[in-house]
Amino acid sequence: MKYLPAFLLLFVCGSQAFDFQNDDSDFDDSSKEQPCDEHDMSCIKHFFARHSHCSPVSGNPPDSYYMKNLTIDVPYANGTTELKNLQIKGLNSGKVENFFINKKSNVLVFEVVFSRIMLYSPSAKLIYYRKGKDPLTGTDYAKIEQKNLSLTFTIQYSHDFRISQGHVYSAVSGARYKIGPRGDNVVGAELARQIWKDDFGLAMREAMVAEGPELFHAYFKTTICSSSYH
Repeated sequence: MKYLPAFLLLFVCGSQAFDFQNDDSDFDDSSKEQPCDEHDMSCIKHFFARHSHCSPVSGNPPDSYYMKNLTIDVPYANGTTELKNLQIKGLNSGKVENFFINKKSNVLVFEVVFSRIMLYSPSAKLIYYRKGKDPLTGTDYAKIEQKNLSLTFTIQYSHDFRISQGHVYSAVSGARYKIGPRGDNVVGAELARQIWKDDFGLAMREAMVAEGPELFHAYFKTTICSSSYH
C-alpha cells in the first residue's frame, strides 16, 4: 500500500491557518456545560432524541456500513474520486471525547474519535482534470485506511435543532491507500504527482470536507439516533 506521512497530516490537519482559530479567550472550563458525561452513551442518545426528534439506537453498532456513492473532490490536485458501493468499517470503534455546550457561544460540541476507519470500493473512478484537454480517467477497486480520525460536530444549541444543519470538522493523524491496477495507471500517477508536488496536507483537508460529514452522519445514524433523523 502507498503510505501517506502521518507526521505531515498531524502538522497540517491538526494546525490552524489563522491565529484567531487558536484563540481560547472565549473558552475555559467554566464556559462548559455538560448535559451528559462523555462515557454515558445512553444519556447522549436521549439528549439527541429530545432535541433533534430521532429515535435512540439500541444494541451494538454494525461492523460495516454501506453507502451507494461518495464523491471526493480535491481541487488543489485537479482531481475527483468517485467511490461506488462503498463499504465503511470501523464506525463501531468510535469513542466520544467531548460533549458539551459552550455557554458563551451557545454552541453544542460533540467530538468522536475513531482508532481506525477502513473504506473499500470495488468501483472507484479517478478523474484528473486538465487545462484545454479532456480529463484522464481510470476505474478499479480502492482501499483507504485512516487512523486516529477525529470528527467534531458543532451546531448552535437550541431545544429543537436539525443535525443536518450542523458542521463537521475532520482531523486525521495518518492514512494509507491502495488503488487497483486499472486505476493506478497514468491517472493515479498524475494525481499523485499533483498531490505531492507542493502540499499533500492541503489535498487531504480538501478531501475530508466531503468525507468527514458523511462518516459522521453514518456513525450518528448507526450508533446514536436514527429513524426520523434529519
